Amino acid sequence: MNNSIVRITPTTLASKRTRDRVKQHGPEFLVKNEAFDVFGFMGVKCVLIHSMKDDWFGWIPENEIDID
Repeated sequence: MNNSIVRITPTTLASKRTRDRVKQHGPEFLVKNEAFDVFGFMGVKCVLIHSMKDDWFGWIPENEIDID
């Protein structure tokens, strides 16, 4: 999935942070990387995404988003 452009929506159980990031910078993102144990998200698989709308990028827990 790396270097793929995807449409992301937050799940119903997503944190406020995830919901806000998708709302502010999405819904289309470039997936740059996937990893476990990203700082601040220990034990959770995360995706590093880069907004197609602006210059924002950051790690989002994979279990908090739906990727189309």
